[in-house]
Amino acid sequence: MKYAEGLKEGSEPVFDQLNLGGSGLNERIISLVWRQDIVPPALPQVILMETEVNADLYPEYIEVAQESTALTLFGRDEIIDWVDSGTPRRLKPAVASAVP
Repeated sequence: MKYAEGLKEGSEPVFDQLNLGGSGLNERIISLVWRQDIVPPALPQVILMETEVNADLYPEYIEVAQESTALTLFGRDEIIDWVDSGTPRRLKPAVASAVP
């Protein structure tokens, strides 16, 4: 958690929200894995979601698009490789994760 919270682009945090849990039953995992079937069940894993937001008409209106999966990593080795490579928010297709 401290590592992810410390990631910044300039002075701004990289992530708007972090959801971490020690099992497959935290609220976000229940939604992504068990209800919506967006990613398969696996521990440990990193699921990076992104949501496009248009605030051109703020404060009258903010348009929020459907979230999409930007990155999934499965297993200790993939997560360590991701951190060692600088924690990019996208991976090249040749390096993309495969479910073990």
